[in-house]
Amino acid sequence: MYDKFRHDWFGYMTMQYELSDKLQTFNDNDCLIHVNYLYEFGPKCQFNQQFHCLWTESFNQHANLSEDKVKIQLTTKHQHSLNSLLAREKSTCSIQ
Repeated sequence: MYDKFRHDWFGYMTMQYELSDKLQTFNDNDCLIHVNYLYEFGPKCQFNQQFHCLWTESFNQHANLSEDKVKIQLTTKHQHSLNSLLAREKSTCSIQ
């Protein structure tokens, strides 16, 4: 079980390095578009898939924005961190 996990983990790490290299190549060629959006709740994965489908449908024939020439990276911005949602603020009054 450990050997399988180790093999899968190293395969995953190799895939991450290859993806990072591809993103860096797109970035070096000024072909990487970063899109940030506010994420509050809901199916984030579904939004990302629909966004990519709409982008492909809309810009498939475009000379500069087609999927093979541009890479789009979606990043979510959370309004609150989990720490701020779960942590209580310290009381300013002292206990007597």
